[in-house]
Amino acid sequence: MQINLTGFLERKTPDFMLELWKILLSAQSSPDGIPNELVEQKKQEMEKKRAEEEKLMNLLKEKQLRITLENSMTKRSSTDEGTRRRERSRDEDRSGGRRRRDSSIDRRRRRSRSSSHDSRNRERTSRRRDNARTRQDSREDTRRRSRRERHSRRRSSSSSRSPRRKPESKERR
Repeated sequence: MQINLTGFLERKTPDFMLELWKILLSAQSSPDGIPNELVEQKKQEMEKKRAEEEKLMNLLKEKQLRITLENSMTKRSSTDEGTRRRERSRDEDRSGGRRRRDSSIDRRRRRSRSSSHDSRNRERTSRRRDNARTRQDSREDTRRRSRRERHSRRRSSSSSRSPRRKPESKERR
């Protein structure tokens, strides 16, 4: 058997055969017919997988805890922010409505920006429509030209031909 495998495994054939014989002998001596070495290897692989899964589960739990802590912190900060906003609005009301004038100025600015933005959008859409129309027109022009050319070719080719003659029928005697 070793000689037959030498062409395939070359230099590694003796080592392979030694391991194979060990496995075969251990399988022969075990009651199940399964080598003890293979059973031990499988047990070790399963232990490694379990350890990796436990690690991943622990990491997931830690991440979930962090996320819940962060969420609870942001909720607290947002409630703190809400109280700050309320306090600011009270202070502004006391200051004589200065904030209201500022907001009206902001509204005017927003309106002017939005109107210029709208006009830009209108210009873009009109340009797009124009481009689409010109593309469509050019396609139609090329179609018309090609039809004319085909038609003119048919005319020129039909005029150059001689009229067809009917084949003479032979009389039977």
